[in-house]
Amino acid sequence: MATYTFSGSVHPNRAAIRHLAFAPLEVESPDYPGKLIVRVTIIWSQVSVVVDTADDINDDVFTLKNILLGLVASAVDALGYMQGHAYDIEITSVVFPDGSFRVFGVDVPVLTESRNARPLAAERVVELTLQNRHVRRALTDLRNAVQASQDTAFYCYRAVESIRQSWADSGSEGKQWVAMNTALRIDRSAHDAIKRWADDQRHGAGILPMTDSDRASALLHAWGVTDRYLVLIDQNVDMLPESFPLLAS
Repeated sequence: MATYTFSGSVHPNRAAIRHLAFAPLEVESPDYPGKLIVRVTIIWSQVSVVVDTADDINDDVFTLKNILLGLVASAVDALGYMQGHAYDIEITSVVFPDGSFRVFGVDVPVLTESRNARPLAAERVVELTLQNRHVRRALTDLRNAVQASQDTAFYCYRAVESIRQSWADSGSEGKQWVAMNTALRIDRSAHDAIKRWADDQRHGAGILPMTDSDRASALLHAWGVTDRYLVLIDQNVDMLPESFPLLAS
């Protein structure tokens, strides 16, 4: 049996959770093939999650972190419901079975690695964001996609849909998708990178398995669509030039 100890915190600190603990839970997740024995303790908004598992998951600790983040968030959401409060949860570090220690960054590595691919300067993006309500809505969804790991697909897809609303005058929803894909040079199949997960989440149904790698693919797609839309409105054109390769799945 391997034991992992995760630490984190609940925000805002000015509405601290004094004490929350529950008996060990046997947790099964569609994102993880084995069973987890999880013990959660929150004291003055400091979170400790001790996980026992029969498997060595060092290579996929991010997926485990996302599972636990969702579990703790659900428990804290119950308290928020009772008190009328809104809390945010973060898992900041993990101690591995061999005693080694890792601090999680605030970023998503694949997005950080691609930051030099952003087509516009930050100052221009801020300017366009303040001018364009579709960009504002999409960027809010992208933020939520990073923060709410279990709902990444939901927010990624909604970010894309927020951008689609720029073509609302095209007619039906189907025609809007065609207009957006044509203008931004996107193959329709590319959206499948997030749609197959997002559909169930959007309708409150069961959640399909989504590993950390799957999550990274969804985030990269949503960022790619947003990149192209920002260029489109920056250049004030109806369609991106052919120098933009077709964005496909």
